[in-house]
Amino acid sequence: MLKVESDFINYVDGDYWDVMTDAEKCNFMRELTRELQDHHPLWGIDVLPLTKCNSSDDYMALLPNNQVAIIHLTWSRRPELPGCPSFEILPSIEASRSYF
Repeated sequence: MLKVESDFINYVDGDYWDVMTDAEKCNFMRELTRELQDHHPLWGIDVLPLTKCNSSDDYMALLPNNQVAIIHLTWSRRPELPGCPSFEILPSIEASRSYF
């Protein structure tokens, strides 16, 4: 586990967000790869999945510049239309604390 992952885990509130298991990370990456198209701003960016929301299909992933993306997958198992999957960029891991 990377240090940034272990630091991030300290922020997670188990009531709404859970740290992802390795299997969940694999499933997330598989679906994200299916849904993203070259028109999407996250296309081609390496993301590191970290947490999942228990009440929605939202996931937090670390971006290479230490920003955090909150990504809402559709789980359609196919390429998505422009605008999907929806996402929000937070400037830092510290900024993501407001979600926990």
